[in-house]
Amino acid sequence: MPYLAADQKIPASLFIRNVTETKADTTGEYNVMGIDTGMGTGKGNHVMIGNKKGIFWIGILQDHEGQDRWKQTSDLIKFFDVRVFVIDGQPYTAEAFELAKEFPYRVYLSWFKDDPKMLEVIRFFDEKENKDAVFEDEVKVFSSRTRIMDDTISALRRGDIKFAVPASNPAFKLLITHAQTLYARTVTDKFGQAKREWANTGPNDFWLSLIYWQIAMRKRLKYEPNK
Repeated sequence: MPYLAADQKIPASLFIRNVTETKADTTGEYNVMGIDTGMGTGKGNHVMIGNKKGIFWIGILQDHEGQDRWKQTSDLIKFFDVRVFVIDGQPYTAEAFELAKEFPYRVYLSWFKDDPKMLEVIRFFDEKENKDAVFEDEVKVFSSRTRIMDDTISALRRGDIKFAVPASNPAFKLLITHAQTLYARTVTDKFGQAKREWANTGPNDFWLSLIYWQIAMRKRLKYEPNK
């Protein structure tokens, strides 16, 4: 990989300086969840749970005899009363839809897809007026990959995303490792136009789970801003 300037990478300090001692899981704030299903590492659902006070649960759910990762995910939603949960829409689309049916209008399936009009970073289908929309469409959310990553980095810089876990937490340290596989580059699209994008040099599952957590938080704050 070529030499990268500092503004092309995500520094570890963005995470470390946002560690808080606040007991975010006992604040009474409404919780949201983000999950990446782990295609990068192949190790299971990479989970983040937290609220405005901080992300307090970071971990990986793997299949076990008698309880697969999807049952464990369902149990976490119930235990922490998760208000909004965003999960990547592929490759476990069927399993994710089953969770959406179990928790209607709390679980959303995410895909990276730019807004053709380049107006919105995040587009939830259930916020559009479409009386003919089927449930499978209403629980979809599209976001611009580059812009939502930029927005999340900006939120970290402002201190808007806190981590209510010890800096020594192995999953937190793995999040930093995954984030540091990302680098910004400029590519030429099919129309010959130069555009900036984020690429990665290795597994970035926890970074993506943070992106989905951020999408879920944006949804929750829009409709329940006081909690």
